[in-house]
Amino acid sequence: MSNERTTDDDVSRTYRDIANERTPERLNDAILQQAAKAARPSYARSIRWTRPLAWAATITLCLALTLQFTRLPTPDSVVLPTPAASPAKREVPETDAGLRQDEPAVSADAELHDSDSSGAFANDVKPLRMDVQDKEIVERARQMSQARSGALAEAVTDAPADDAEQKLSAASAVADTAAMSAALPAEAEAEAREAAGVAHRAADRVAEPLKAQLEEQSEPDGCDDDAKSEPERWQACIDDLEAAGRKAEAKRQRDLKREAFPDIGSP
Repeated sequence: MSNERTTDDDVSRTYRDIANERTPERLNDAILQQAAKAARPSYARSIRWTRPLAWAATITLCLALTLQFTRLPTPDSVVLPTPAASPAKREVPETDAGLRQDEPAVSADAELHDSDSSGAFANDVKPLRMDVQDKEIVERARQMSQARSGALAEAVTDAPADDAEQKLSAASAVADTAAMSAALPAEAEAEAREAAGVAHRAADRVAEPLKAQLEEQSEPDGCDDDAKSEPERWQACIDDLEAAGRKAEAKRQRDLKREAFPDIGSP
């Protein structure tokens, strides 16, 4: 029994001593160095000498680039070409401006296109360079022509539709009124001719439909009373009108025939 107790005491003492032991620092350092050597790649020592060389090459390249940029010659300043002086604009006196604002708006078509033709006339007439006295004369003549042309245009527009002869004479009077400007001074002669030409062209455009209407009204009635007495004879007259090229009159006679004989169907 005494031997067993002695053995137990020795074992217990040994365990207590082992628990309190500490590894020496030199052993820890030795183990860490061996582990670092084992983890380090094999080629690290062979290329370690390239590090300072790389740093030196980088610094040298930076210095070379800096010197290169600082020694570059500065480009000459580019002199932009100065724009050519624009020609001086001619100052328009008040009288000339008044002439441009008060230009007569001759009607190109007194019945349908009054506004459009007045704009075209204003664009066609270009004021010339004249003396102040000549401009005053032109302005007075234009005002008179404008007043008379306006009155005649109103007469053409307000005239009844069946009074074609009066419209035609009024259109001719518009052209005659515009010809009054032919007596202006020599400096305004070209402008007056241009204005008169525009007025004549406008009068011709107005006169064309009036002439056609006058010719149509001057033609005799397509079918007389004898032809209108019977539907068959009336229809034969209508066919003759169509063969002669009088389509409008044939249509009008056909409408009258339909009203006179509603029970008889028309072709």
